[in-house]
Amino acid sequence: MKWLCTVWSICIGVVAVRADYRGVTLSCDPSNIRIAFDDDFLIRNKIDITTSSQLHFARNQRDVNCVSERVGATYTLTLWPPYTGCGTSVQHETDDYVYSNTVMFTTSTSNTVVMNMQCRYEDKYVVSSDIGLTPYVRTLNFVTGQGTLGVQISLYQRKDYHPKSKLGLRPSVLVGVPVYVSVDMDDVFGDDNIVTSLNTCYATTSRDFEIMDNYHYLITGRCASPTDLTVRILTNGESRKSRFSFEMFRWKNTAEYIYLHCEVKVCNRTREVCTGNGSLCGGAVLQHWARSEWET
Repeated sequence: MKWLCTVWSICIGVVAVRADYRGVTLSCDPSNIRIAFDDDFLIRNKIDITTSSQLHFARNQRDVNCVSERVGATYTLTLWPPYTGCGTSVQHETDDYVYSNTVMFTTSTSNTVVMNMQCRYEDKYVVSSDIGLTPYVRTLNFVTGQGTLGVQISLYQRKDYHPKSKLGLRPSVLVGVPVYVSVDMDDVFGDDNIVTSLNTCYATTSRDFEIMDNYHYLITGRCASPTDLTVRILTNGESRKSRFSFEMFRWKNTAEYIYLHCEVKVCNRTREVCTGNGSLCGGAVLQHWARSEWET
């Protein structure tokens, strides 16, 4: 899914051109950040481009990755992950990661600021399996007001997470058999200190994470839930991949399918607490608790 934002809604500060953003489109996606200027905008603002390299990100006219290219009837500039090149700055002072840059127009005699631009990515999402433990395993893009991040939840049969053990469409899992869960985030930051942290994971009988008529916690407070001692945290808040396992169960006299939901925090471990603390937050299972049904 792509989320397109017109520049007037999220871009700030224009110098040397009129504040008329018609014909400018900014796209903040998991795979790239892209800003496009159509010919009408350029004509209205007397930006006469003779070569596409004249329109570029700040201080990077000589870098071919930081200049515009002709795409249809637009001049388009693109930033690729990690979004730290071409003079891009990043801030994480609130609940958002904010990427900022400036588009310049350069001639032999002048440098003109066309406009400043920002893309905001929230740092909290909820990721859900599509059909519980018969899931359509897929990549989910989470749309915020300004941008999107990609997070993927996958289920495996083996503790080494071998690709061949990945559960496909509508798998059947025996009660009491371990299920290995991996929640992975796209590498859009290019910073090993930006990690995936699972604050909470739970199972329900609904694919809608907000409907909790029947629910069972697997992870709470970034640690294994004390109500289910089959849960084992393998890694959480240490990299872009958070992993845990639990033994398959079923509810008594209720739905056929179990749905998994995880609250994901995009966490900066140099400034935030991204891992749990305690015996239930990593390492071996304290004990095995045999159960095949949960009362509802």
